Amino acid sequence: MVTPGSSPLGRWARRRLRLPTVAIPLLDQGIVSAGTFLFNVLLARAIPLGDYGHFAIVISVLSLMQTSCASLIFYPLSVRGAAANTAGSKDLIASVMLMTPLLIGPLAALLSGLVWWLVDPKLLLPTFAILVSSQIQEVMRRGLLTQFRYVSAIPGDALSYVGQAAVLGLLSRHFAMTLPVALWIMAATSLLGAATQRAQLSLKGSARLPMRPMIADFWSIGHWSLTTNGLNIARTMCLPWLLTAMAGPAAAGAFQIGMNLVNVVNPIVSGVCNVVPQIASRAMRYGYRAAWSASWPSIGVGLPLVAGFMAILLIAPSQILGLVYGTRVDVALLLIPVRILAVGSLFYYIASTVCAYLLGVLRGRDALMADGVTTLAMTLMGPVFVAVFGIDGACAALVLTFALRAGVLLVYAFIRVRSDRVQSPIATREHQERPA
Repeated sequence: MVTPGSSPLGRWARRRLRLPTVAIPLLDQGIVSAGTFLFNVLLARAIPLGDYGHFAIVISVLSLMQTSCASLIFYPLSVRGAAANTAGSKDLIASVMLMTPLLIGPLAALLSGLVWWLVDPKLLLPTFAILVSSQIQEVMRRGLLTQFRYVSAIPGDALSYVGQAAVLGLLSRHFAMTLPVALWIMAATSLLGAATQRAQLSLKGSARLPMRPMIADFWSIGHWSLTTNGLNIARTMCLPWLLTAMAGPAAAGAFQIGMNLVNVVNPIVSGVCNVVPQIASRAMRYGYRAAWSASWPSIGVGLPLVAGFMAILLIAPSQILGLVYGTRVDVALLLIPVRILAVGSLFYYIASTVCAYLLGVLRGRDALMADGVTTLAMTLMGPVFVAVFGIDGACAALVLTFALRAGVLLVYAFIRVRSDRVQSPIATREHQERPA
């Protein structure tokens, strides 16, 4: 019998999946998240807290829209592209560029209704511009990532995300900043990043794939991810909506300020989650156990980083709040929320990376079951916790759902790994063909 350590798979996993596998994706995602974090901090300093609460709601609505593209287009592209040869990958990317506008149209209509109803009609046009420009850029970015060209994606991401913070900081020093202007800055820098990354894509000789079969294939893969990610975002983003309804937009703004600090872990989470589905998909030919063995080194890289960040926020929340926001925030009001959210960051990392593994092995149904349970929990807890405890309650409800989701997903991953009691046919055949 071939053990994991002596099999071709074991040697392949150890050789391929070391720190460099995720180092460049982490660097790229770090640039994305650093730019987003700086933009959020600068905006919180530049506009009234009530307007910043409106910004939090706009971002929540945009996240729901962007999740649809990520689940139905970019996730299937990553899975199929990772398993395809160079020519097949180019054909996929070129075809996805044509597919994306088909989805943006209905999303734009839904976005319009939500922004009109939940926020302010004056923000409709710049919010629409962000949706379109950000998805154009994400198509180009994902094309590079599908070709494993993580380094090539960095300049465009820097122009888009760091660029938006730089432009906001420059303009806010000389002019009175408003929320609509800030949203237009986000849209403009996204288009700049998209143009840069499109120039880097190598699609010469690519052919357009038949659209209808590709849409059906992407839907068969992505609809589980769509439901899972939609529920995940809705669980988080319902909290600023509840706070706005029960305590006003300033409370939602304060909640978003606390989330901004914890979102510093997003480059780690997103960087690892961008890699794990592709790794798991490639290793799945050997079974669930092999896919987990291949994915675990990448997941393990981020654990000490997230844990260290959590410890810093637990020990010195007031110092960090003062350093980042100065006198713009009520530090005493946010001490408990920041500490609660710091603990949640570890559960969030575990849940996100294990979910990425399950999606990589095409077990979206398992992920959906976990998200169904946690969404039900948030439906029961969220309104009660917010009504009774305000911002503290919102943070507590969020962290409890993170912990529940992590636990359920780990159970499902364990079940899948344990189901590989017999070697996969491919691994068995390769072992039999080896010379004695």
